[in-house]
Amino acid sequence: MFLLSSGPVAIRWITDRIKGSLCIVWLLSEVWVSATESGFRQVAINLPEWEGIHGFVRLTIISALPMIRTDYAQTMNNLITDSDEINLASGIAAFEAKNFALAMPLLGGLAEKGNPDAQYRLGIMYQNGLGLVRNELMAMKWMTAAAKQGFAYAQHGIGFMYLEGDCVNKNPEKAAQWFHKAAEQGLAGSQTTLALMYEQGNGVEQNQDEAKRLYKLADYDEKVS
Repeated sequence: MFLLSSGPVAIRWITDRIKGSLCIVWLLSEVWVSATESGFRQVAINLPEWEGIHGFVRLTIISALPMIRTDYAQTMNNLITDSDEINLASGIAAFEAKNFALAMPLLGGLAEKGNPDAQYRLGIMYQNGLGLVRNELMAMKWMTAAAKQGFAYAQHGIGFMYLEGDCVNKNPEKAAQWFHKAAEQGLAGSQTTLALMYEQGNGVEQNQDEAKRLYKLADYDEKVS
């Protein structure tokens, strides 16, 4: 048995020691919350046992005694938050490794919960048919959801959808609006794309000065001089 300060910390301690797994799922088999007049002081957690199941790792916490001054609901909320963080990290790792079959269930649940990073990546998967059948409506749904939350990469992505007519009718004016939003957050790709649009008068009124300003903002030296 080892001692830790809280249940969530214990889970982090365990997961930090699992190597080579993109997805970690834990099952709390038994949880007891014990109060005393002096309050909760420490946590005692039995050493876990884990087993591989179809490429996943299941952590079974035999018993947990959260001994910090909190209630059961807050403790469980903390565990859920940790679970979402782990799933997001695992989903992104699977996405970057091009393991889209694994990324889909991990990111899909988080996208439904409103996580913009998960929504953005799910939009890319639907847009390009990565690990699933290409679906233009779903691509627009998730990319828009992330963009409306202020996620710069999604704003850039939906800007290109409108610019190229991908998954949606071509609309340079709407494209420019989304590129503006991402450019204001410092996304260099949006700044240079928007600069080119001002340079050409595509979707915006032609404005060479604004084009130069945006190129300079993006440190695109070839166009500044």
